[in-house]
Amino acid sequence: MTDSLIAHRPEHAPAPSDAHYAAPLRVLHWTTAVTLVAALTAVLARDLVDDVALDRSLLDLHRSLGATVLILLVARVAIRLVVGGVEHAGLDRWSRQAAALVHGFLYGLTLLVPVLGWLLTNASGKAAGLFGLVVLPALTGRDRDLADLLEIWHPTAAWLLLGLVALHVAAALWHGFVRRDGVLQSMLPSAGPAHPARPARATAPR
Repeated sequence: MTDSLIAHRPEHAPAPSDAHYAAPLRVLHWTTAVTLVAALTAVLARDLVDDVALDRSLLDLHRSLGATVLILLVARVAIRLVVGGVEHAGLDRWSRQAAALVHGFLYGLTLLVPVLGWLLTNASGKAAGLFGLVVLPALTGRDRDLADLLEIWHPTAAWLLLGLVALHVAAALWHGFVRRDGVLQSMLPSAGPAHPARPARATAPR
C-alpha cells in the first residue's frame, strides 16, 4: 500500500526523507569517486618513483583512469536523464539552490578535467587510450605550445575539482550526521531499491 502511494505521488510533490537514487546512479556515483581517487593516486605516486618505466606506467594508468571517469560521467548523465532523481523535503530553497550550483560545477569539472588531459596527451604527440585496449581518437595534433598551456590548465582544473569534491563530502557528512535529513543516505550503496524518481529537470544531478 505504501509503495502504491509513493508510486502515485504527484510530480510536484517532494520525495520523502527516506527517498534515494536509483541503484545504477548510486553505483556510478561511487565508481566515479573511487576512479577519481585512483587517478589522483597514480599521478601523485609519480613523484615518489625514480624508475622511468614505472613512471610511464603510472602516467598511462592515470590517463586510462581519466578516460574511465569520462565514460562513467556520460553513462551517469544518460541514466540520470532517464530515471530522474529525488528532491528531499527537508531542504529549504537556499540549500536546494546551493546544491544545484555545486553539482553543476562538479559535473562540469568532471567533464573538463579528463578532456583537458586527453588534449594534453594528444598535444604532447601521444595517443590517448583506455588500458591499452582502445585507442581514443585524437582531439588535436602535436602542438608544443598548446601542451605547455594544458600542463597548467589540466592540473589547475583538477585541483578545483578536488576542492569541490571536498566541499561536497563535507556537505554530505553534515547532512548525514548533523541534520540527519536523509540526503547522505539517499546515495549510500546500501540504500536499497529506489523510490520512483522525479523528472531529471526537477533537481540537479548528484
